[in-house]
Amino acid sequence: PSQDEFVNLFKKALGKDITPDYHAAEAGAAVLALVLAIEKSNSLDSDVVRRALGQLTFMSFYGGWDINDNGMQIGHDMVDVQWQNGKRVIVYPSSAQTGKLVFPMPTFAEKAKGVKAKPKM
Repeated sequence: PSQDEFVNLFKKALGKDITPDYHAAEAGAAVLALVLAIEKSNSLDSDVVRRALGQLTFMSFYGGWDINDNGMQIGHDMVDVQWQNGKRVIVYPSSAQTGKLVFPMPTFAEKAKGVKAKPKM
């Protein structure tokens, strides 16, 4: 399904007008990959299905699917985010970066005393 179709299916299944987050999309894409691998392998044997997963290459509503020889998903790039002052900031990769990584973050005890995180320049 397309992104719009996935969102509509998600809302229909949930029975609420809630837009799915990336966790839901990732889970949905994983189920889609499993179904495609089972269909491709015509088997439910886990070893056979695992081999089929490694041979799949497709584009889904979540992005590309491609597994390298080490079993790593390499079909699309993810971003690393960090919450800074109540806002989600992309800190990696640099091509998508919307702010600098704040590290180290203050402890909860320090935050309670008003200590703010400051990005390293």
